Amino acid sequence: MTEGMKEGNKRKRRSHILIEFGLILITSFGILIFFNSFMYWRGIMSQIVTNTARENYQEAEYIAEYYQGIAPCEWLLPYWLEHPETMEFTEKDIIGADVVERLQIFIDAHDSTLADAKSGEILSVLSEEDKAEYAKILYRYMVWYLDAGFESDDDYTTEYMVDGPMIACVKDGKTYIVMSLEENYPYSPGDPVDILPMEDTYRLKDDDLPVYLDECYKWIARTDPDEKNYGSEVYPFTDDEGNIYGYMILGINTKAIDSMNTNWSHRIMKRNIILSVLICIVILLIVYLNVIRPLSMVDRGVREYADNKNVDEVRSLMEKVRAGNEVGRLADGISDMAGEIEDHIRKNEEMTERQARADAELDFASQIQTSAVPSVFPPFPDETSFGLFAMMDTAKQVGGDFYDFFLLTDDKLAVVIADVSDKGVPAALFMMRAKTLIKTYMSSGLSPDKVADLTNRALCEDNEMEMFVTAWIGFLDLKTGVIQYVHAGHTFPVVFGKRGAKSVKKVKELMFGYIADTAFHTQTLRLKKGDSLFLYTDGVNEAMDPDGVQYGEERLLNLLASCAGDTDDTDDNAFCESVCRKVSEDIDRFTKGCPQSDDITMLCVRWNGFDGK
Repeated sequence: MTEGMKEGNKRKRRSHILIEFGLILITSFGILIFFNSFMYWRGIMSQIVTNTARENYQEAEYIAEYYQGIAPCEWLLPYWLEHPETMEFTEKDIIGADVVERLQIFIDAHDSTLADAKSGEILSVLSEEDKAEYAKILYRYMVWYLDAGFESDDDYTTEYMVDGPMIACVKDGKTYIVMSLEENYPYSPGDPVDILPMEDTYRLKDDDLPVYLDECYKWIARTDPDEKNYGSEVYPFTDDEGNIYGYMILGINTKAIDSMNTNWSHRIMKRNIILSVLICIVILLIVYLNVIRPLSMVDRGVREYADNKNVDEVRSLMEKVRAGNEVGRLADGISDMAGEIEDHIRKNEEMTERQARADAELDFASQIQTSAVPSVFPPFPDETSFGLFAMMDTAKQVGGDFYDFFLLTDDKLAVVIADVSDKGVPAALFMMRAKTLIKTYMSSGLSPDKVADLTNRALCEDNEMEMFVTAWIGFLDLKTGVIQYVHAGHTFPVVFGKRGAKSVKKVKELMFGYIADTAFHTQTLRLKKGDSLFLYTDGVNEAMDPDGVQYGEERLLNLLASCAGDTDDTDDNAFCESVCRKVSEDIDRFTKGCPQSDDITMLCVRWNGFDGK
């Protein structure tokens, strides 16, 4: 993928964040709007029907009680039903002033009769003509009263969804309509209608009648044969004994309820949509200012550092992120991280530079150490009285091991092996100084103890780093095989031959460069013809395997003893080299590839007797 394609993908990712978040937000609010509108619609519907039922019931109760107060309804309702002609009228017959005047004239003319007669006794106190006239006048009066009342109270009919009133009469256990003022109702005077207890018709249809109607609404009229509306509120006419002889019915206008519900639903939906859009805009603006915009600046800062490694520019961009949330903390973290990475890179560069200098110093020290020791073998090819070989395997960090040997006379061989306490260039320089001093004093013909004394005092001078040297220095008399030596804190030498291998553990004195007034003493050991002297540094016996176990002196002695049998027909120099090689190979097998922690230095001398040449 090219850099241009990668950059294009980055821009797409950045531009899509706000869109994706907006789609999620809009979808969430859409679901919320639908759910809220539905629940609000249900609530409004419930309130409308409940209020309608309650108010219609109270209105029916009021009208029924009013009629019972002004007219003998117990006699009147059955009379109307039996004499349908009394329920006939024209528009002129129900003019308000005329109706009231005729009723008043009739009451005045029959005042004493009507006043003394109870509702049921009117049948006996009035003539048939008067009964018919009285029933006709009262019917027209009630029609006028109901019609005038509902026509003049538009607020009531609108608010409580009233279609219009009806009056029903109970006769022979059945209910019949005797007055109906609503043209939409399919009933005419004399038509039967079902008036049932509410508990028997709890719902006209499965979900049409709400369950939250109060228990006080005792009756429901099945006013729609097709059961397409909620029915009507009913209030019963009762006599003194509580028997029902009629009903006052107020129909519920289901069309008005549906219309109002639709209007309210539209208003709620519009309001919720507008409110949701405003909320979405506010939320998106807040998200943009507090999340998207700071994240964009964080992204710019990260890309700036990735492209140019400009820490100052990154910190400048991160300081502009004012968000007090996780994005702000992320910006602070990136700013700190950029600084820490820069510090780490700087320190790493410094460390690399120091390491390069150290490696150069080690290489230089290694060159010093290697060049300071003899490296040509056999060193004395014409000599037949002895053979000699030495080898040094330096560790990764250069130590201060060294060895040396030289002929003082035709019959005296000087041998030295030593180990400086420190490592690196200082140890290499200290080693060169010690080697030079030892060789100088040994070449002067001094005794081993005197060589040791002078060397020790010289090394103690100006030894600010407090380094020291362990050493073994000796003179081998090639005529007699006697060795005079000083053992200055070094590892014990090993003498091996046909009689086996033995570590020469005599007096071990202090190392050179430690205490200036140290007293050193010359010690003596004798080699027999064919015996060998093996000198080594602590890198041999302290070599470790993966489990941390040291090679040890005992393993070395066993190996040297096994080498003693190879002396008969072998060249002395070749024998000494073979011994050193075998020890080195055995150490490699023992350590199993573990890193070497110290220099491994060995020197082997085999004395074969002096022939006088």
